[in-house]
Amino acid sequence: MELDLIKADLQHTYKELREQGFDSKESFNKILIKIEHQINHLTLSIINKKTSSMTLEDLKKLTSIVYKNVGEWVQAPKVIFSDLLPSVLYDYPRENGNNPFNIECNDKYFISANGLSYSYSKYLSESEIFHDCEIYRKIPMGYKVLCSYEKMVFIKNGEMIKSLEEIPEQVEGDHYTILTTSEYLGIRGYQNAPDLSLVDISDYSGVKHWAICLSKQDNKGIYLVCKNNANINWH
Repeated sequence: MELDLIKADLQHTYKELREQGFDSKESFNKILIKIEHQINHLTLSIINKKTSSMTLEDLKKLTSIVYKNVGEWVQAPKVIFSDLLPSVLYDYPRENGNNPFNIECNDKYFISANGLSYSYSKYLSESEIFHDCEIYRKIPMGYKVLCSYEKMVFIKNGEMIKSLEEIPEQVEGDHYTILTTSEYLGIRGYQNAPDLSLVDISDYSGVKHWAICLSKQDNKGIYLVCKNNANINWH
């Protein structure tokens, strides 16, 4: 199937979904589901030799192009602003109960694994995480990466509203990320993290400056710059 035909089909489907009353996020996610079904169908056709004009490598390249451009094709908004804090998925540590985006909380650490844990005060090394039975109980293993984050600074409307920089950094980890209360449109759907592909993620000042620039355009979102202390394949 030619890209122009795919583009026209997705644009038409997105328009229909919006006319049916689905908001932009719901419509875009339904578009992604449609793409997944089409890819699965083509994959099975190739494997079963029902389609001879395309190889699996061709399909891989096509899939990459479609996912990279689908948001622009259907003109879905790149960001949805939110006043709400992202929900906490994992009840860890149970005795705490502070959302990582709660600026009243001084606990510096939290975990993200396709969902957030509560904040906690004691730094955990990668080895300590591996041997923490409570983490295994609260964060079931699956096809996910467990990220251990260290909060550095909160930013809103281009201004730093709280800093935890005075607490010394830990020795593990050498790069930074930005998490937000706003949802950004990425290749695989909406997520609470902006694109950092144009930023040197090992440069803390550069990442913080990018968070400031992004937050100036966002009337509601809180931006949290974090140090990534560990990435663990959690499966």
